[in-house]
Amino acid sequence: MAKKNHSILLLGARINNSETLSIIRNALTLTLPVVIAGAGAVLINNFPIRAYQNFMGILFGDNWRSFGGLVWNGTLAVLSPIMVFTIGYNIAERHNLKNPDNTVHPIIGGCLSFCTLFSLMEASPLDWAIPYNWLGVNGLFLAIIVGLLSSRLFLFLCKFPRLRIQFFSEDSGTALFHVFAALIPAVLTLVIFVLIKGCIALLGIADIHAMIYDLMTKPLKGMGNNLGTALIFNFFRHFLWFLGIHGSNALEPIVTELYTSAQQINALALEMGQEAPYIFTKTFFDTYISMGGSGNTLSLLIALFLIRKKGGMKSIAKISLVPAVFNINETLMFGLPVVLNPVYFVPFVILPMILTATSWGAAVLGFLPITAADVSWTTPVFISGWVASNSLAGSFMQLFNLILGVLVYLPFVRMGDRLRRLRFESTYSELLKLGTGDAFETIKNQPGEVGAISRMLANDLFASIKMNEHLLLTNTSGIIFMLDIQLTFILGSEQTVSFAGYKDMRQMIGRPFSELFSPIMPQDWIEETSKRCLEVIETNNSQNYEEEIRVKAGSDMVFQISLNPAEEKGGICRGVVVALVDVTELYHAQQEAEKASAAKTSFLANMSHEMRTPMNAIIGMTNIAKASSSLEQKNYCLNKISEASSHLLGVINDILDMSKIEANKMELSPVNFSFLKMIQKAANVINYLIEQKHQQFTLSLDDRIPPYLEGDDQRLTQIIANLLTNAVKFTPAQGSISLKTTWLPALPDNPSAKPKGKDSPRNNQEDSPPCAIQVDVSDTGIGINGEQLTRLFSTFEQADSGTSRKYGGTGLGLAISKQLVEMMGGRIWAVSELGKGATFSFIVPIKQGYAEEEATSESAAFRAGGETGQGEDFSGCRLLLAEDVEINREIVITLLEPSGIAIDCAVNGDEAVKMFSADPGRYDLIFMDVQMPVMDGYEATRLIRGFPAQEAQKVPIVAMTANVFKEDIVKCLASGMNDHLAKPLSEEDLFAKLQFYLSPKKKPAEPTGP
Repeated sequence: MAKKNHSILLLGARINNSETLSIIRNALTLTLPVVIAGAGAVLINNFPIRAYQNFMGILFGDNWRSFGGLVWNGTLAVLSPIMVFTIGYNIAERHNLKNPDNTVHPIIGGCLSFCTLFSLMEASPLDWAIPYNWLGVNGLFLAIIVGLLSSRLFLFLCKFPRLRIQFFSEDSGTALFHVFAALIPAVLTLVIFVLIKGCIALLGIADIHAMIYDLMTKPLKGMGNNLGTALIFNFFRHFLWFLGIHGSNALEPIVTELYTSAQQINALALEMGQEAPYIFTKTFFDTYISMGGSGNTLSLLIALFLIRKKGGMKSIAKISLVPAVFNINETLMFGLPVVLNPVYFVPFVILPMILTATSWGAAVLGFLPITAADVSWTTPVFISGWVASNSLAGSFMQLFNLILGVLVYLPFVRMGDRLRRLRFESTYSELLKLGTGDAFETIKNQPGEVGAISRMLANDLFASIKMNEHLLLTNTSGIIFMLDIQLTFILGSEQTVSFAGYKDMRQMIGRPFSELFSPIMPQDWIEETSKRCLEVIETNNSQNYEEEIRVKAGSDMVFQISLNPAEEKGGICRGVVVALVDVTELYHAQQEAEKASAAKTSFLANMSHEMRTPMNAIIGMTNIAKASSSLEQKNYCLNKISEASSHLLGVINDILDMSKIEANKMELSPVNFSFLKMIQKAANVINYLIEQKHQQFTLSLDDRIPPYLEGDDQRLTQIIANLLTNAVKFTPAQGSISLKTTWLPALPDNPSAKPKGKDSPRNNQEDSPPCAIQVDVSDTGIGINGEQLTRLFSTFEQADSGTSRKYGGTGLGLAISKQLVEMMGGRIWAVSELGKGATFSFIVPIKQGYAEEEATSESAAFRAGGETGQGEDFSGCRLLLAEDVEINREIVITLLEPSGIAIDCAVNGDEAVKMFSADPGRYDLIFMDVQMPVMDGYEATRLIRGFPAQEAQKVPIVAMTANVFKEDIVKCLASGMNDHLAKPLSEEDLFAKLQFYLSPKKKPAEPTGP
């Protein structure tokens, strides 16, 4: 809808037509011959076909590339000084048009900007030469800034008559006149910029270019190799390109630090027969995001060919096509140009982020192989995808991204087309004013034959413009038409004719407005609009308003209506121009957004209550316990603190689960599990709640359900526990709750989606027949009405706004349950009547599991988090605890005191490394916090693993951190850690780690993973 919003389009036109952007675009366009020549030389030298390279070597010798290199040296390699000259020239030329009495020679303006740029550059150590690397695209940003500032300053100084030396010589013509007039302003401009350079040098900044590039790379240094960093990296890289900075070169240190090294690690891992750990590599970005170039400009090219049937832009696109296929994009970047073009800003910086997400998703889902091989930067699209992935999957990924890129660019190319038409219409209006104003009188009054020819040409020109006014309005998009002072139809756009139900505008001309629109528009609207049109004609003032109209076709439409007077010469109004812009979709979208905003505001208020209430209990009971001397009262307070803490942790877990779901980071982990134990675990969640409310709970299990199933038992437990908790909450005391499970040997039609997540640790059992289980949770509670049922599973909403105030809760439980069920490939629904209770049901596809020795399996006990380690004696074992927070150290020491294990403490990573290096064989296990001062846990782990001692490789290192997302766990494992322990610490989990790694003492196991 934004494309139809006239005000936004006009704003875009004003930005696009701003003088500064227009100057930069003109300067970029004027460099196009140089850019095309340089791009051609690059293509000739780097054409990625070995047979071609060999042929050129045979034909011209080993140094055959020197010719293309020399062309490049004289074109793209010196683009910045060329650019700064053209900017200075353009600004001086525009100044002369506006100030005919105070002209400046454009070449002087260009030369001054050129010299000013070089005055700011740092000299090379070699004979005071200019550093060559800043003369090309790398120095373009500073060149643009210097060109604008120096030219503006120079022209400002030229305004002062005392600074302009008047000199004229008949022998030299006007050249010396311009030279002396500009002499003092030019010298002053150079002096000011030299002083600026000196001041910058005094601050310790030797190279301005290097300083700019260093500032650009600082925000990204030290970030991890993850999706968030990849999105930021690609946004920043293309944002810099938009400013005229070579984004790829500017961020080369980041590429080397994060993505080149990741690619090397991938290659080494594949060489060793291991799984490559990193999705994001340099080849990944070059191949699937940029497709070898900057910004996936091929998508823009294709969009231009689809939208533009003819014109200069399509010609530039044709010239740019061949170089762009081989990832040489300068002709398009500077020919359109993309640089500083507000029309292409959004797609240019957003598209790479979208392609990063799609390619990452394909890699995570296993559709796209991990990249490890280098790909030549001139390798064409589709071929580079095949080389990078060693399969057709890479080529298909590029095709998908290319199509997606075209779809993203299409609306903006259309917008550019509309802005072009707006510029034409604006120019047309100016010509009309010129034809009816003083300028036309000046043309007619020219003496002699010149005047006669001028009058004839001018009359023909403006008569032609008047005659084509009809054609212009006919081809204007939107419902736009003109009425005369009697409100009779004169002419209108093609869309107006179609909207009114006619085939030809000639059928409408001369007929009253009311007669034409009465078949489609309500009578009261016609009367009101006619009244407004007469007011516009009478007052000569425009009217703009928004109105919802029920058209006679039966639908409600919302229009932005604009009524403008159609003026003749001398300000006489000859009628009114009516414009109707359909904003129905935008109107409804705004209403939906307001509803969503209200729901979110209500949710945040409810969430504040849900978090503050247990916090109030924790703080209050803590103060009571501290003040009380009664042991019984202290125990009572501690129990309440424990209950409130558990509730608060549940709220936080709900928020984190929903965040992971919305970020598409939630994954399922299918395992072999006992169905009965899973049901018992879910039922245990509500046992104490049922006892408190004296409710009756019944459990009905289908005997046909196999004892062992294969699926994500933890998420199934979470779903059932959520439904049971809801049932208890909304059922009054003495009420009844029931849990029923049913075996469905045949999978129903609706739950057909493939479950998302990892494969089972055992085989996939592809030969097992499709089956499912249905779970029904029924209650005799308050019930839900039909309207509330429709939004019951929506995020941020409960059935009724008063529900959260009366019963509490975040309103996220059912939304999370719905997302989890759908991730498993199932569906969830509710059946209820107000006051008659409710039944919540879900069906999920499941596989029959297999029996195994769970009781003796250490890994199974470890996964279950059972109490297998509690009560076991770990005397003789020694633990190194690296934790900077004192209370966290006290908690671990106190919890592990019954185990008999000896504990040494380090307050940061550096201290932990020193303690380990002093005696590598001293420690049997290391608990390592991640975020610590001086040195974090990641670096400490890498240093420990790097010690030559054999113990450095064998000692188990377990991360002990509140960073619990999958990427955090992957980062811990990538640094060399064996396992992960989440805060807040669970006593069961803590002892499970001891039991797993120390009883009996054994070699460290493989990392358990997230």
